[in-house]
Amino acid sequence: MKIKKVAVFAVAVMMTLSVLSIPVSADNRDSSFSIAITSTSGVTKNSISVRKKDDTTSSYLKYNAGPYKFIAYVYGASGSNGTYTDCTSIINGTNKRRRDAIVTRGTKGYIRQDVREKYGTSAWASLRGKYSSGLGTARGEWSPDSVPQSGCIEYNN
Repeated sequence: MKIKKVAVFAVAVMMTLSVLSIPVSADNRDSSFSIAITSTSGVTKNSISVRKKDDTTSSYLKYNAGPYKFIAYVYGASGSNGTYTDCTSIINGTNKRRRDAIVTRGTKGYIRQDVREKYGTSAWASLRGKYSSGLGTARGEWSPDSVPQSGCIEYNN
């Protein structure tokens, strides 16, 4: 009788553990970015790095220094050396345009993009920028994936 109770208990524990979600490791470490905004037209890439995109969360950006504002974009590709395309301006699978992610110096927040939705498990992200209110080099920290954090702005949602 005691063995039967232990077996029932063990099965119940295994069933409970099997339905619990297993956390997925996302690339939400912050790394530096540096984007030279040198003209009033054209999009410039981050000169420091591209990053693996692990989930469908917004990208995180903390803007520390540079022009007062710039327009941020997250480009995506299939693989780190792939051809990068804008995954911020148009909602994937539609013709619907998102509003621009205008980032103001001294703020932190999220940039909605569809890198993972478009490129799946082989998705890589590249932070880029464009003129909004001044020339210079925009510097700060970013992450292709994000976790909830207080004080963050939804730049383009």
